[in-house]
Amino acid sequence: MTDGTDHALMQVALEEARLAADAGEVPIGAVVAVGGEVVARRHNEREAGGDPTAHAEVLALRDAAAATGSWRLDDATLLVTNHEFAVVPGVRADEGAALLTRFFTGRR
Repeated sequence: MTDGTDHALMQVALEEARLAADAGEVPIGAVVAVGGEVVARRHNEREAGGDPTAHAEVLALRDAAAATGSWRLDDATLLVTNHEFAVVPGVRADEGAALLTRFFTGRR
């Protein structure tokens, strides 16, 4: 469920998307917030940098990690203007779960 904060944060992401469009990029914007406060905001920069990973959400997450001093981004919210994407759940999920279980069991 969304609230007023989500709408305000999406407004920031939409502003970033407009900046992307103005720069000739695919108009996608992203914002990362912690406790409702924006810690990072970015738009696509793939064309500008010739970087296939320079998606708005990736750049925003990198900036948020730098801003917070942690890659974990506990309690962070990421909003992106991507209108839809395909999700294929459960592909070899048992194998992935087993790898994670073994990894964390060895660390305890």
